[in-house]
Formats: sequence, structure tokens, C-alpha cells
Amino acid sequence: LYERFFSKAYPFLEKCAEVTGETTNIFIRDEEEAVCIKGYESKQTLRAYLMIGRRIPLTCTAVGKIFLAYMNSNDLKIFLQINGLKKYTPYTITDEKLFYEELKATIKRGYSIEKEEFEEMITAIGAPILDNKGNVIAAISTIVPSVRADEKRIQELGYIVKQTAAEISETLYNVFY
Repeated sequence: LYERFFSKAYPFLEKCAEVTGETTNIFIRDEEEAVCIKGYESKQTLRAYLMIGRRIPLTCTAVGKIFLAYMNSNDLKIFLQINGLKKYTPYTITDEKLFYEELKATIKRGYSIEKEEFEEMITAIGAPILDNKGNVIAAISTIVPSVRADEKRIQELGYIVKQTAAEISETLYNVFY
């Protein structure tokens, strides 16, 4: 089902990978994790590798933050009570107040940022794919080695990823709704 539904999104995902020069993925949510269903790998020698089927936590990844940022506040509170904020690296946000601030910043920017919170030396930028009611049905991310992820580059990537997610959302809306 997902393959058929998101096959319309793949050309946009591929274009995003080409424009950014970085590995770009699409994820769906599966309970307390996100699962990579498709992606395009960077052609650069130093790159983040693509792993279709990889499951990642929601609390410390760019796509995970997208799913959580757009969740209703009561569901988010319950999610955090059950799952907590597990530490994966020295940079993982484990303070609940800071985590909520990060989610608010994600909504305000329209994209999420994860700097070495799940894996050291990796920075990721994520954006939501929305259905016709504004619900997050998937998220895309561009993953870049942190040595290439200064603030200016993160903002550039954020704009591109956000625009790509909006184009995918619009295409899915026009095709399926």
C-alpha cells in the first residue's frame, strides 16, 4: 500500500537528493519508531548511508521530531510518559522542557533539525508530508555529515526539504484526494 501511495513522491525525493547533494529519505511512523521506506543516497564520498527498512526512534531524529511536533499535545504527553527521552549521544535532548521548545521551533520553522542527537557526526533536517486534512502521513529528511552542516547550510537544506515536502503533499493531495 505504501509503495503505491508514495510512488508519486519518489521523483521529488530524488530531485531533493540531487539538489542538496545529500542522502534523502522518506519515513513513515510505526508506533514509537519511524521506518525508512525509500531514499536516494548521496554520490559524495563522505555521506550518510541509506538503509531502507531502518527503524529509528522518534525523540532524537529529524523525522521523529516531525511526527511528534505535529502530534496533539495530549497524545504527545502520553507518548513521552511511556517512552521517555532516551540518551543516544552526548547531544541528545533529554530535558523535557528543552524538548518541547525544540518541537515548537520545528513548527515555527516548518522543518526539524537534529544535530548528532541519534548518531554522532550526522546532522539531519526533516519536514512533514501532509494529507488533505493537514495530518502528518510521512516525513522526509536530508542527512548530511556534520562537517558539512554549518548554520547557513542547515538553513539552505531546511528550505529545500520543506519545499520538497510541500510539493509531495500537494501531489499526493491532487492524485489521491
